Amino acid sequence: MSRCYAELPEFTGIRTVGYSMQRTPSVRVRAELSREVHLPDMAVESYSMTVAVPPEHSGQEVVSFASEKDFQRIADVSSAGRPLAQQFERLNRSASPSTLSGKFVMTLQLYDRRLQRSRKALRKTARAASLNLDDSLRQRYLELDAILAYESPGFREWKKAERLFVRSHQSELDFARLVFDRIRSTYRYNFEIDQIRSATALCQANSTDDAGLSILFATLLRSEGIPTRTLVGHYAQSLSQEVAGTEEPSGTRHVIAEFFVRGVGWVPVDLAAAILSPTQKLAQEHFGTQVRPFITLHYGHQVRFATGVWGEKTEDNLQFPRLWFKGIGEFDNLIVKDNWTVEPLSQHSVAATDKKQNPVSLQRPVYVPVPHIRQGKKLCACASASMALRRYGVNLDQAKIKSLANQALMQRDPSQVNFPGTYFVDLVSGLRNSGVADWHFEEFTNDEEGFKKGLQKIHENLSRGFPVIVDLHIPPEGHTVVVNGIDAKRGLVLVVDPNINAPGVRRLTIEQFKTMWRSVTVDTRGLILTGNPNN
Repeated sequence: MSRCYAELPEFTGIRTVGYSMQRTPSVRVRAELSREVHLPDMAVESYSMTVAVPPEHSGQEVVSFASEKDFQRIADVSSAGRPLAQQFERLNRSASPSTLSGKFVMTLQLYDRRLQRSRKALRKTARAASLNLDDSLRQRYLELDAILAYESPGFREWKKAERLFVRSHQSELDFARLVFDRIRSTYRYNFEIDQIRSATALCQANSTDDAGLSILFATLLRSEGIPTRTLVGHYAQSLSQEVAGTEEPSGTRHVIAEFFVRGVGWVPVDLAAAILSPTQKLAQEHFGTQVRPFITLHYGHQVRFATGVWGEKTEDNLQFPRLWFKGIGEFDNLIVKDNWTVEPLSQHSVAATDKKQNPVSLQRPVYVPVPHIRQGKKLCACASASMALRRYGVNLDQAKIKSLANQALMQRDPSQVNFPGTYFVDLVSGLRNSGVADWHFEEFTNDEEGFKKGLQKIHENLSRGFPVIVDLHIPPEGHTVVVNGIDAKRGLVLVVDPNINAPGVRRLTIEQFKTMWRSVTVDTRGLILTGNPNN
């Protein structure tokens, strides 16, 4: 469903002046995207594997794209013609079991982007006005489709009730910020496997995930004549391994939006990160700023392409390779393993990244979104572990975690069979022994030097996107929480507490945290470094 130029929505507000996009090199990375499928009960005769080829835009340049096997470049069946890469293989000797695999390697230069007020932009309005989209691109990013259905009766009625229309005194930037603030204040972040992520359905909901939030934002802006698109991809950090059949969101997969402002360029927006931010100030950073390095694999959703095996198929996204095959046998017991690995390349980029991720001081605020879970009785440590695991897309119930920790405790000290709590050492051992996560338990001395070293360790891990589990003393008992943010300039430590209602965020002063962070049973400061559970 598309429309000619004359029927596209027209923006009726004023031009944005006095702003520009600052673009600076961030890091050059080498990323590997792979999928392996094991079919124990099938003899595969032929198969194809399809991935998205990353586009170039103001946030990234594609240096190279390659594969360990021969592939051909194709385009999806849409007006955008999104670039894809496809491997096809016919097996001469099909046998059961079959294992199919493919790996794609890309090198990209990433850029930090930040919207800023600019006197130069104000003085050079005529020059900035030349920064605009041609008619074909403007049509592409104002197009109406089944997902961005801004003319559906349900969406139009909701939009009218919310009074989300451009006023004559508003610029593109004014209206985009209005929509950003409205969605941020009225929607909750929630991942549901079966949620319908079309604008018609989303406007009737009050919660959705990163993809749904970006789609709703894009639909509202397109309906008012502002070119907008969704960017589907991954954070530029490694995910060692993911079992795809679970449908759980991975810790790296992400979707953001960006809109085009005449004379300014493409402006990024991350509504999911904004909603999960603990303060309004931190939330506003996700409007106009690409806070975390991000790799775009393709624009928009609903990617339709010829599989070469089973005709044309539509995939909601291509964040991981899609595989289609023919053969003889059953595929009910197939095992799918996806992998996403990212490493910095140049020495200059590595140094720049290390400087950002491992600061000598705590001056840079850090924050990691962590979903909240309400704990069961005496299960604060296990609930905290469950919250941290969900950060990485692993859904493991706190009762199951308690069972794993108890198994480790019985191996270590059977005399404590009636101990109601959970020791950190057993929690870590239980997750490691079961193959869930290779986390690490560390202790620091209960003095000024130990606190400084421990806080530095927490800050370093948060800077890498890893939440940290800590043991607090809240008289008369101990309690476990997840540290997910530090703002040294404001003197705050942010924690997610499983013993209070959602979203469970507590703001402790650094002095309060220093007093509370110590074990009840031993005179040390204990923590669990979660890292990525798939490592």
